[in-house]
Amino acid sequence: MEIDKVAKDINRLNLTTKKLASTKPIGDFARLELLKKALSQSQAIAFHELSNQLSALLDDTQKRIDNSLEQRREVLLKESRDAGLNSKRFGEYDRIDVFKVSYKGKKVSLEIGSEPVAEFEESDGSMACLRIQEERRKLEESSFKRERFFQLLRYSYFLSQQEQKVADQWAPIRTIYTCLTLVRNLDSESFVKTPLSKRFIPYTSAQFVFDLARFGRSGWTCGNHILRSQTPNMSTVAAKKTMTLPDLDSPDKLGAQIAVIKIVKSD
Repeated sequence: MEIDKVAKDINRLNLTTKKLASTKPIGDFARLELLKKALSQSQAIAFHELSNQLSALLDDTQKRIDNSLEQRREVLLKESRDAGLNSKRFGEYDRIDVFKVSYKGKKVSLEIGSEPVAEFEESDGSMACLRIQEERRKLEESSFKRERFFQLLRYSYFLSQQEQKVADQWAPIRTIYTCLTLVRNLDSESFVKTPLSKRFIPYTSAQFVFDLARFGRSGWTCGNHILRSQTPNMSTVAAKKTMTLPDLDSPDKLGAQIAVIKIVKSD
């Protein structure tokens, strides 16, 4: 039995029964013809065979998923290496390219630094590898000009200080990220022209730590200013007030963990 043929037969029956169930009044002769048509269409569908076939397909699909899940991690690591991505296996997770890759049942979770990137359902390691490559491509292709990034970061640092009603002090990295999400839209002509929510360009925390790592890759100085950070204490880390950058040169490691930053004139 072909599923597509059965689907067409069921669709035809569905259209006929919808006419019978319609609140629009029809005459008895028209109803009689519709009932004859519906009966003929229903008799043409071998529901018992369909049920058996669906049950068999369900079993086959479940077995394929179970087999794929058993091999998913190994296949993903192999495919990643074949694709030229740095890959390293750890106990409960893997590091592939700039991502920490975790597994829980049918779900695969990606993080960069301390920040979530994506969570998706995938049993096939090859398909998961393609998704990882796509997420990396999106990070790379996000607009980034080092000088402009630092300029907007300085704006965000200033706004953060104003919100805290202090001057020339360390500013929380997560507050700065929030401000940067807003001021980045100064570069959007459509948003500046018509500042509506539908024109607002979002900025994920994953993209922020990636961009900050891109910036720091060439040093923390830009023009006549320098970005300084402090290593957080344990209570700050426990309160989730920090952000951890990826290490773009050694993807199996993590970069700096930052709670606060200060932007000052360089010596």
